[in-house]
Order: sequence, then C-alpha cells, then structure tokens
Amino acid sequence: MFRITRTADDVTEGTATESHALSLLRRALGRRYDIEAHPDGSAQITWTHRQLDPHHDDRTLDTPRSLTLTPTTPIRSLPKTVLGDLELIRTAPWNPRLETEAGLEVIEQGLFRIPPAATARLRDRGLITTDGNGYVRLTLTARIAVHAHQHRTHTTPPKGWARPSDLGLTGNGLNKPGRRNGLHYSAGSWAHCPCGNLARYTDTRDEARAKAREHRITETTRFLTHTLTP
Repeated sequence: MFRITRTADDVTEGTATESHALSLLRRALGRRYDIEAHPDGSAQITWTHRQLDPHHDDRTLDTPRSLTLTPTTPIRSLPKTVLGDLELIRTAPWNPRLETEAGLEVIEQGLFRIPPAATARLRDRGLITTDGNGYVRLTLTARIAVHAHQHRTHTTPPKGWARPSDLGLTGNGLNKPGRRNGLHYSAGSWAHCPCGNLARYTDTRDEARAKAREHRITETTRFLTHTLTP
C-alpha cells in the first residue's frame, strides 16, 4: 500500500494499492513527466500544468504540480545482506517459492536458500510478496528502493579560497593585500553517482545538485521503461 500526496492548488491525500501505484507511474511515464525514485521506496512525479491566464487571453500560466507515492512502511535502510537477498530473488532464473521448514518460512529456488530469519525480515519490512501459488517476488517498494540505492548521488563542497596550484591552475591568484593575496576562489562542485555514469564538474554546487537530480530522473525513467512497463 502507498499513501498518495498530490500537490496542486491545494494538497490532497489518499491511498493506493500496488497495482494502482503502478498505473499512476506508467501514466506519468507515458506523459513524460519527471519521476524520481527515493531510497525509502517512494517515488515523486512532477510536471507543469499549463492553463490560460484568466486576466490575459494571449497568456498562459504554468503551475508546478507533484504527486508523491510513499509506502505505508517506508524503508529506512538496505544493508548489504538485505540487498544481496533481494538481488538473488530478482535475478533468479525461475520464480523462488516460499516454503515451510520446521514451521518456519524460507525462500528457496534452485541452489539458493534464504534462511528463516532473513525471510521473516524481508516479509516484515514489506520487501517481498507472494502470489496464490507461493511464488515470491519483490514488491514495488523494494524495486524502487533498490533502484534508488544504486543512484544515491552526492555533490562535493566548493574548495573556496585556495592556492592556484591546489586547484590545478596557473597564475598568482588574487593580487590584493590581505589574507587572500595569492589565492584563487573556486565555487566549483563535482556531482557523483555510484553507478559510474555521473561524474560532472560544474561552476557552482547548485548546478551540481541540478545535474545530480537530472541524472536520478533519467535513470528512474530508464528503470520504469525497462522494468515496470508491461
């Protein structure tokens, strides 16, 4: 289950099943809205609503709008062991099954087996679900969280005042008396992503943050296109 928060002229809230959340994401994807996955398993859809200006017939008004899908059990963290178990389930050549051993549930498929304690942890955290035949799959919350975990971007703080040689520059820096004499000011910032597809230097940290968000939106769109579209 998800909580829906829609921000337009006002803020409204509701709930959605996983299938409803999937339909909302697919609709947003089809309309080319910006979609960003978050590490807690939530997803935010943003777009611009355009309408005629009631006071000027030849003008339009652009209003930013958003819709956020937040799981009723948000994910606080994904340790390596949990990520490993989720990856086993996700990449299994056949659907794993939920079996019972000595009264305890385990996930099994082929040569791998997820023990009872780890299986219980995945179920309690809302990371897996089963169909009527006992086959296990990742929930939408888990898929979004795993994807977002792979694209947790960060930006570096600007160096500020530094010697030109420390910045890879030539020259004498600022030629003024005082504490900053001989120094050069750098407001630049790097935007990085652990996926390896983002390593961008920008003139300011705000620009780096914008590049990082653009990367996350691009990767989320690719994820939805290849994973969630039937």
